[in-house]
Amino acid sequence: MLWDWAMSMLLLLTSIPLSWWMFQSRKMPHRSGQVLLFAIYTPVLVGTPFLEQPTSEEPTLPGVGTLLIALGCIIATLALLEFQHHQVPLLPETWAPPRIVQTGIYRFIRHPMSTAQITLCIGWFCVWKAPLALLLIAPMFILVVWLRARWEESYILLPRFGKAYRDYQGRTGMLLPVIPNMTARNAA
Repeated sequence: MLWDWAMSMLLLLTSIPLSWWMFQSRKMPHRSGQVLLFAIYTPVLVGTPFLEQPTSEEPTLPGVGTLLIALGCIIATLALLEFQHHQVPLLPETWAPPRIVQTGIYRFIRHPMSTAQITLCIGWFCVWKAPLALLLIAPMFILVVWLRARWEESYILLPRFGKAYRDYQGRTGMLLPVIPNMTARNAA
């Protein structure tokens, strides 16, 4: 049991410095860096609930997990549809968006695909009643996702859009939704 957990933690921990290095390097990560991150955290996230650990006897946990997975799928679908509507490519190497997408789900969250990843991860751990995964793996995964989103904002979006993107940052949440101030909009 200890060996399995140590390997899972080590794999995910290696993705944190890799993400930090990509953030600090200020360079567009090569596709291999993105693939490496995906190759590191996907098996850990999928497999961790099956490692030996105490399980929760909470009967509502799988139901909550199923709802979170459904929510993550909905968020991801809405984000993909909005990108498709605005003809914004998804691959980072070719990602030079012609405009800031601020409609649909992007009106509330700047990185809904990252939010979907986090929601799916937490939902997956809840479905399998894996408390150690929720306490140990999920926070590290959230850190990796946050670093990737910060990197994207700092080195792609802010340099490209400047003040317009800063204004957008002020109106929306990075990973959690912010409901726009309706009185401010009505006054304008």
